[in-house]
Amino acid sequence: MNDSILKNLFKYLNIAVLKRLSNDSFQLIGTMPVWLKNLYPDSFDKDKTINLGENSPFLENFLIDAEDFWKPETSDKLWSGQWIEESPTGEEYFMEATALVQDKTKILLIELSRYSHEEKQSIIQKGRDLGLDYRRLDKLMSTLKESEARFRDLFKNSPDAIFVEDLMGNVLDVNPAACSLHGIERKNLIGMNVTDLVPLGERERVSSNFPVKIKEEWKDKESFSLTADRRSVPVEISGTQIEYLGKPALLLQVRDITKRREMEDELRKHRDRLEELVDERTAKLNAVNLKLREEINERKVAEEALRLSKDKYSILFQGSNDIIFIHDLDNNLLEVNQKAVDIFGYTKEEFLSLKLPQLRGPETEEQAGYADEKIEKDGFAVFEIDFLKKNGELINAEVSSGLFEIGGKKVVQAIIRDITERKQLEEQLRQAQKMEAIGRLAGGVSHDFNNLLTVITGYSDLLMLDIAKNDPMVQFIKEIKKAAVRAESLTRQLLAFSRKQVTQPIVLNINNLIENMKKMLGRLIGEHIELITSLDPETGHIKADQGQIEQVVMNLTINARDAIPQGGKITIELQNMNFKKSFTSEGMEIKAGFYIMLTISDTGIGMDKKTQNHIFEPFFTTKKVGEGTGLGLSTVYGIVQQNNGYMTVQSELGMGSVFQIYFPCVKEVSDKREEIARSQDFLRGNETILVAEDEDIVRELACQVLRIYGYNVLEAPHGGSAILKCEQYKDNIHLILSDIVMPEISGPELVTRLKLYYPEMKVLFMSGYTDDAIVRHGILEDNVQFIQKPFSPVSLLKKIRTVLETKR
Repeated sequence: MNDSILKNLFKYLNIAVLKRLSNDSFQLIGTMPVWLKNLYPDSFDKDKTINLGENSPFLENFLIDAEDFWKPETSDKLWSGQWIEESPTGEEYFMEATALVQDKTKILLIELSRYSHEEKQSIIQKGRDLGLDYRRLDKLMSTLKESEARFRDLFKNSPDAIFVEDLMGNVLDVNPAACSLHGIERKNLIGMNVTDLVPLGERERVSSNFPVKIKEEWKDKESFSLTADRRSVPVEISGTQIEYLGKPALLLQVRDITKRREMEDELRKHRDRLEELVDERTAKLNAVNLKLREEINERKVAEEALRLSKDKYSILFQGSNDIIFIHDLDNNLLEVNQKAVDIFGYTKEEFLSLKLPQLRGPETEEQAGYADEKIEKDGFAVFEIDFLKKNGELINAEVSSGLFEIGGKKVVQAIIRDITERKQLEEQLRQAQKMEAIGRLAGGVSHDFNNLLTVITGYSDLLMLDIAKNDPMVQFIKEIKKAAVRAESLTRQLLAFSRKQVTQPIVLNINNLIENMKKMLGRLIGEHIELITSLDPETGHIKADQGQIEQVVMNLTINARDAIPQGGKITIELQNMNFKKSFTSEGMEIKAGFYIMLTISDTGIGMDKKTQNHIFEPFFTTKKVGEGTGLGLSTVYGIVQQNNGYMTVQSELGMGSVFQIYFPCVKEVSDKREEIARSQDFLRGNETILVAEDEDIVRELACQVLRIYGYNVLEAPHGGSAILKCEQYKDNIHLILSDIVMPEISGPELVTRLKLYYPEMKVLFMSGYTDDAIVRHGILEDNVQFIQKPFSPVSLLKKIRTVLETKR
């Protein structure tokens, strides 16, 4: 064998050239590589013969496969294979062997594998196909090594970031430019996943590309890279699949295009300025054209200007963010832009086969007629009208139409802007303003109104105490009391839906609350309706005003009853719900957390969509005059919002209605308050009570009731008088009943001063004001006793006894 070939092979490929002596014995030809000596330190004898050993993976896996190569009749064949050898020190070597024939001598080339099996096979096959001798094969291998060296140099010095990643997006290797792009050292970049190297907004889109299952090339895709200081850098990515260390991988070239973006922006500015200059030049040329119409050169300039104008119009027409229709005076569509196709869902061909009225929504004849008249008279019209998409959805639109002449024919260009979302926001704003106005009205009159109702109901109760049961006046008094109760209920509803009602929230077991209401609800709906309850003793607790929750259940049940006049079923259900993440339902976002879902459904007549859109509006009702106030569902809606809950409705005509309310759960245990006996003896007392109230009629009523039931009463029309009474009174004052809002000195301030004289004195506040006013005076706090006007004599007496007998 030619020694120069061996030297070249050794020099360029660092290979061991072996000649086979027996099945497991080979003779080394030429110089021994260092790595081979490290691998088989004791295997070579003096004549350079090596025994690879019985346990060698090479003998077990590859020489057996290549056995046909050594037969005489196979002298024209080649063989190649890869394996892993382990040195005596335990170090693994990734090896590759190539068996071939040179000068009729069969030899074996062994080297550390630097190239993939497919690349080596390709080199050998090319050498075989070209009939190369080993000098030429050596040159080819040398070229491959040089190519690899150039690739490494390119990889290291490339100004673009280069990543080698596995098919799951994990980084296997990077070049210095990649480290510079992200501001992360190479040792930290390797092992990171591609999703850690892009901004949060890009991660879901990027992760959807992994794992890579098929071979594909990525050409000039734009994305963003995330730097160590959390900056988003715009980049352009090109990539392809490769084999890396014998496994499929991705080679990605990532280019920072920040400067290119800046140049594009600058180019865009220049282009805009150029367009301005073109416009200016076009105007000048048009002026010259009027004077020199007959000259050919000016005619060509005018034609060019016209072409530019058409191109610009085409760009504006197709690129407009508004829908644009062009139609004739007979409402035939002549042209539409791409935005029209995107919004309406029709193809351009379908559009051109339609007339404009076919795209308008229902009940739009009046607006369309106005628009036609305005365009015919003034040449333009601006109006609002509804359109229908191909799928039947309605679009609220603002239309600007102008009359033009093209080729001697009059046409209309209509620029249509979708204002559906804006109209919805305007409607929500109007609804909020309406509720706020009614809430202010309710809050403004509630104080005086509640004072009057307190007096009416109070004196009605006192009259009933002194009149015989068979007296004809009893019925008159009852009617007065009934009317006052109805007025009180109306005021409470107004305050509830406007969320200005004074509440005293406690931890409630809503399951027990509904269980206790079942009999009352049964009497309320009548025998022709079946009441079904599906309650759960394991239902959690909520924190709310008990009266408000009872009002919600009662109002929804009454509504359900009125929806099934011919009889049917009403179902009340309770269920624990756990929303692990927030979601949107019927346009509102329900936050994640634990909730109690209260569902009240009926088998009644149901509602159409138009009715559903208005059911929570104050004073909206589908009942006949005198049968409803229109405040029932408004009240429910206000209470639910006041208690941080959510409410949804599903209903169809003839299919009944389902109201679902979600109340937030609390971890506290429900309050168990013992019912106080209502006997007349319990209501009596002999303690001294100071009544501070600036409204004369309310103060006189309260004092009279207390005196009738045995109490010693001191009266004070304002704070100053109350302080003077206390200074003059020598005995103990057991309790002060004080209005919260009074002139000169407020109720809380008065109590603070009087506590200096009577530190053991109990306190009961009263007020006809709404929640806001009471909160401003610091009353709605734990352990502060409070009674809301209007109140009856019995409720006042019970509250006083409760406060007097409460231990500190």
